Amino acid sequence: MNTKSYIPAFMVLLYLAVLHYYAIIYKWYFHFWWTDVMAHALGGLWIGLTVYWLIERFRKVQALSFILSTAIIICTTVFIAIGWEIFEFIYKLNESYLPDIYLYDTVSDIIMAIIGSGIASIYTNLIQKKNEYR
Repeated sequence: MNTKSYIPAFMVLLYLAVLHYYAIIYKWYFHFWWTDVMAHALGGLWIGLTVYWLIERFRKVQALSFILSTAIIICTTVFIAIGWEIFEFIYKLNESYLPDIYLYDTVSDIIMAIIGSGIASIYTNLIQKKNEYR
């Protein structure tokens, strides 16, 4: 078991927190459309890496297959991303209130989170393979 698998998740979370801080202070979310895209992709990456760390930390079997771990990572990310979008809707954190624009933004946010978690899944699979050859 890789006991330091939390480090990449922590680093991504730290980067995401700094990005979000400056995006709020300097209003990057309003000036640069891609800031929101990057934030949601990094959020998905962080969720994926965190889920992998939790799997590594608490699993009882030797190793999970790539398919199973990817399914767990992506399903968890979708669940959290949808929850986040509901949170944004309830507290009106999205600047666009037109239904078609809001729907597009919501779907693209969820897709970016899934892409981020897919990258996390591929990364963690490569790390797992590397550790098997040691």
